Amino acid sequence: METPGDGCEETQEPWVTADLENDTRFPDVARWLADRGIRSLCVVPATTALRKLGALAFGSRVAGAYSETDVIFLHQVARQVAGQWTTRFTSNRHSRFSRSSRGSTIFLACCST
Repeated sequence: METPGDGCEETQEPWVTADLENDTRFPDVARWLADRGIRSLCVVPATTALRKLGALAFGSRVAGAYSETDVIFLHQVARQVAGQWTTRFTSNRHSRFSRSSRGSTIFLACCST
């Protein structure tokens, strides 16, 4: 199944939808999120200067929850998460985990705002 995180990771651009009920690009994902009460979605790339780790997704129960300023802020949050993730899991004792964790990792944080 193709997800918003796949495209976000590939293009390295945020992906935002104001109302999942009206979005037809990812119907399976939209249905799954809607079943859980999520109305809008903001997906930002989780990337460091050296590595693409995947994408960080934020969902809201409110349609149109993410402004341009919110997207800029969440993109910064994703960069910080990616940096900490890379720092934590690239030491020698975690190198096996680091190798196995490459790819389209998607983290979903649902917010009830």
